[in-house]
Amino acid sequence: MTCPPLIQGFKLYEVAKHATVLTLGCVSEGTVMNLNAWNKLPEPQKKDHRPGVLQPLPDHGRADQKDYKAIMGEIGSAGVKFIDLPKAEADQWYKKFQDVTRAWVKDLEAKGCPPARPWAS
Repeated sequence: MTCPPLIQGFKLYEVAKHATVLTLGCVSEGTVMNLNAWNKLPEPQKKDHRPGVLQPLPDHGRADQKDYKAIMGEIGSAGVKFIDLPKAEADQWYKKFQDVTRAWVKDLEAKGCPPARPWAS
């Protein structure tokens, strides 16, 4: 399960010749670093890294929308056959995905994992 830019970037079209087109929600992106390692960085380096951490891909959404048709065309030209689900079935997949995500979060919280939170600078 991935998005068209990653199919293109990793040349997945070389090994996957069929793709089901499905929207399941927004992708979360993040940056992780050992807190002790972060604390050892000089302040100028921390300052240099904060913009990329806070907004790692500032134009990601706009670029994907702008290039989506072109990328899909290139993937299709590489021989990938796209499968579009009927709307009712796509809606069922979306709901199930949301249910699984909610159950996963609930399970993590029950184990004492703190909720995800944005960088606090």
